[in-house]
Amino acid sequence: MPDWDIEPQGVDRVLGRVGETIGGLERWGRLYQLHLQGAGTYAGTLWTREGARPSGGLVEAALAEFAAGTQEDVLYVAARTGASVNGAHTAAMHYLQGDVDMANDTLRAALAEPVIDPDPDPDAGGGSNVR
Repeated sequence: MPDWDIEPQGVDRVLGRVGETIGGLERWGRLYQLHLQGAGTYAGTLWTREGARPSGGLVEAALAEFAAGTQEDVLYVAARTGASVNGAHTAAMHYLQGDVDMANDTLRAALAEPVIDPDPDPDAGGGSNVR
């Protein structure tokens, strides 16, 4: 385990910056999803301006397959980031309260691999993708 020598102001400053970055990643995730949906709806379709505009097509099918194939990776990045940030914050708080053993235990727990469920059951835990 690491040697402990931290300053509360430094922890707050770093975690604040990380929080801002995470906010940007969350916005990116929402835009990523919207752009995939938009591209799937309008790209690769033929429309002669007669009748209703068709949706979908080969591009939509390919993008849907891509999104499904990368869903677990995207969820993993979010889960790993959240566990790391929360673990760092909690461990620092334990350290500042004088409980170095609990701080070390918290760091070990934060380093554990998250288990991702790409298709969560909303009735068994509120729909979370992380177990």
